[in-house]
Amino acid sequence: MRLGFDQNAIAFSRGESGSPWLLGAGRSRTPIKSVNDTQLGTLLSPHYDLVMTQWIAEHGTWDDWERDWLARTLRPGGTFLNVGANVGYHALNGSKVVGAEGRVYAIEADPLNFQFMLANLAIHNVRNVSPISCAAGSKPGSLTLYRSYYNSGDHRLTPFEDARSTVEVRVRRLDDLLAGTAFDAVLIDTQGWDNEVVAGMAQLLEGLPPMVVELTTAWLRERGIDPVVVVEGYRQLGYHVGVPWMDIPLGAGAAEVVAAVDSQEHAFANLELRAATRRY
Repeated sequence: MRLGFDQNAIAFSRGESGSPWLLGAGRSRTPIKSVNDTQLGTLLSPHYDLVMTQWIAEHGTWDDWERDWLARTLRPGGTFLNVGANVGYHALNGSKVVGAEGRVYAIEADPLNFQFMLANLAIHNVRNVSPISCAAGSKPGSLTLYRSYYNSGDHRLTPFEDARSTVEVRVRRLDDLLAGTAFDAVLIDTQGWDNEVVAGMAQLLEGLPPMVVELTTAWLRERGIDPVVVVEGYRQLGYHVGVPWMDIPLGAGAAEVVAAVDSQEHAFANLELRAATRRY
């Protein structure tokens, strides 16, 4: 499966004198914020984002742990799946690791983020990323995406107080969308929806590719879901689960993992999943 995009379709324009550059055409034009990441170079994002762009401006780069995990896990010629790709930060990271012979599939639900991802791929002349505009879930259909007021990476498929707007998005099961594709690494960051994504890709995970998934225990409980059951579900798929940056090793029990995540200020963490049948 090879999905691509037309770089010539990315529309940039200048607003009135002194105003920022805009992305898009007609009434859909959006002001652009640009930062320089020490690892990737120029990164474009919506003007309202105050999280990733501000962090990069202050610290030079974003999310060292996930970038390093990709560098350790992927190889040239490999295939990487990034679900919840935002404006393409880790799609760009993955594309550098897998190289011209590799492939990255980047799934993003928010239409505006998706346009910025296309723009970032275009300005870096990236040719090995297949961007896909949809949400991923356990069953196909459509859902309301609630957009964060100040964080382009915090849009959610469940209501929350600080949502500034909503948009209807298409939902696809990844087993249907990417049937037959073998992945060498999977990164899922969908703001409390990761378990739904995993539930819709059981066939793609039969080979137990290494994964990073986000776990936000409070948001799961708000939906009436026990996070221990979620982590145990990953274990039942055949994975060892750990939280390495919190010194919770691979193979930890579900309750131990959840207790560690609960101890964090915002009760979320990235989990690492590796095949239980292999040694690390």
